[in-house]
Order: sequence, then structure tokens, then C-alpha cells
Amino acid sequence: MAKYEITRKCGHTETVQIPGPIDGRESQEAYQTTLVCAECHEARIAEMREAKTLDARLESVRRGLVPLIGTQGQIDWANQIRLAILDQRGPMEARILAETPEENRVQCLALVEEVSAMFHAQASSAWWIRNRETSYEREINRLMRS
Repeated sequence: MAKYEITRKCGHTETVQIPGPIDGRESQEAYQTTLVCAECHEARIAEMREAKTLDARLESVRRGLVPLIGTQGQIDWANQIRLAILDQRGPMEARILAETPEENRVQCLALVEEVSAMFHAQASSAWWIRNRETSYEREINRLMRS
């Protein structure tokens, strides 16, 4: 394993350890120059995360969703979770219309509406984070069992 000073795509220089046989290191060194440095990579991830957070905040306001309660970090994460779950409603209704016998559709769609009302009323960021794996289908099944 050898250490190389690599000038990254972003212009910053980093020391990189390149393992393997000597004859293969040249191509690995060339590849390393096509990447950005760790600092720039982290900055880009932070930018993307911030953009996603801002988009979720704006979309929550646009939809008129109840403001979430919690720390700012919880609220930001929960907003993204909540929007992803709420976006499942349309596909769930389409699936009910396509796959459910006609005599049961009204009842199934009423359950979707009940779950949707429950989701829209939920203001706890902690609840959204704790239940981030939930779905319309899971909540409808829970209602049907109770």
C-alpha cells in the first residue's frame, strides 16, 4: 500500500492510500483525481440535505399541514417522513379501485379517509420518526383488526 498526494476534481489535495499491486495503482490514482475531496463531498451532501429539508418545509406549508412539534432537527426529519407517507394515498386509492370488489370499495376508501385524517392530525415529530415505516396499508390493516 502506498500513499499518494492526489489533486481532486475540486482542486483540493489529499493524501490517499492506494492498495494493491504497483501496476494497478496508476489507474487507481487517475480515478482518484476524478473525485472531489472529503470536505467538498460532505459540503455537497449538506447542501442536498438542506435543500431537501427546505423543500419539505415549503411543501408542508403549501399543503396546509399541521405544524409539527419537536426540536428543529426532529421537525425537519419528520416533515420528510410525513410527506413520503402522505404521498402513498393516491396509489393506495388507485389500488383499491383496481383490485377491490365493487361491494367493498366504499368501505375501503372510507378507511383510507380515516387513516388520512389521523395522519393529517398528527403533530408530534417524535410520532412520525418512531412510525417512519408505517403506511396507509399498515394503518388500514390495524383499523380492520381492531
